[in-house]
Amino acid sequence: MAKRQVHLIARFQWELQARLLRARVPEFTVLHPELDLTVYIPPPEQGVTEKVVKALAQGRKEADILDLHTNFEVPLMVKGNLRDTFLDLTDRVADVRAQFVDWEPCTWHGRIYGLPSLLSGSAYYYRPDVFNELGIDPTKFETWDDFIRAGLELKKAKGAYMLALDTSGYNQFQPLALHAGGGWFNRAGELTLDSEPTIRALELYRDLLLKHEIAMPIAKFYGADMWQAYKDGRVVGAYMPEWYGANELRTNMPTMAGKFRIALAPAFEKGGPRSGYRGGMCASIVRGPDEDIAYELLSFSRLNLAAQVAMFKENFLAPSMPAAYLEPEVRDYEYAFLGGQCVASVYAQIAQTVQPFCVGEQLLEVQQSVNQVIPQVTAGNITPRQALVQATANLPRVTLETALKIDGDNALRRASD
Repeated sequence: MAKRQVHLIARFQWELQARLLRARVPEFTVLHPELDLTVYIPPPEQGVTEKVVKALAQGRKEADILDLHTNFEVPLMVKGNLRDTFLDLTDRVADVRAQFVDWEPCTWHGRIYGLPSLLSGSAYYYRPDVFNELGIDPTKFETWDDFIRAGLELKKAKGAYMLALDTSGYNQFQPLALHAGGGWFNRAGELTLDSEPTIRALELYRDLLLKHEIAMPIAKFYGADMWQAYKDGRVVGAYMPEWYGANELRTNMPTMAGKFRIALAPAFEKGGPRSGYRGGMCASIVRGPDEDIAYELLSFSRLNLAAQVAMFKENFLAPSMPAAYLEPEVRDYEYAFLGGQCVASVYAQIAQTVQPFCVGEQLLEVQQSVNQVIPQVTAGNITPRQALVQATANLPRVTLETALKIDGDNALRRASD
């Protein structure tokens, strides 16, 4: 019997995400001898989503699998008539949905258009050598008040900062807002940008920078100055997800291997949530004659226990499947970059309580509006309440046509985010 000829193109923005699929293709091919399958994964490139979606709007198909940044690209791809060019995955994942977390950023008006991969729950990276010298144990922080007290002691003794915070946009405010029980939208898609929990999170953000001065202000969080601040010991921690350690820290500071550990971030109230979702990815299927195989491959690479365990072991990406943390290969894994720490216990707790990133109709507009007011707050020019009320009242209208301009990527987010 002749084999079915299938040629798939998968487009990614980051090499880390491309590796997740690339690593599973050989196994998938062996399991499907009835297919003559080729999977082409071009070199990852920033802004590829806008290019592919723009081509679709003009009637050209340039990808079968497309990786999407959850901060804005899911609604970008499914707004208007473009929604019909992407495969609705809601019914296909119905049987496995309860086994995973982080579906919210991949969901549009109750329908699922992408598959999550990593957990993307923020934790506190810290330098144990520095804190041990001061007799401080970051794993014992229960609330942000504990964090602030430790930060003041650190600043007095070492002149160092507990972490750095972005003064130019929503980069780290987003997970903190979710962490506090707020965020841009609720599960119903209703705007909550100026809600009390979101305001409270921005007040903490401001106070860490301006009142307590235990957070280093920085405008280019992923720039050379940030890496140098870690190396110099001016900054001894970070409030970021697992991909930050797996990719950014490890890639940009290989000489600091073994210097960091992770702990649960503090709660706003004792016993409250200890993490907020930050900057993950969803992968979508562009409709076409081989959409069934594209989905099977993508599902094989993300929505099963073996794939989740492999993702952790190969790339140190925390699973979005809570059951994976019970597997010995994950539970007992000693992560070398974090000094041999068994990190699974931290991320297992995050997986149980991470506050989700819900999206709504105005997601593109909200991200742009928040980027406009954050610099005013971090400069001390307006209060967090004023900023979020203003951001809500002055939401711009970002049309699909505007978003698909050549410079659309920079218009909707900062290039470094």
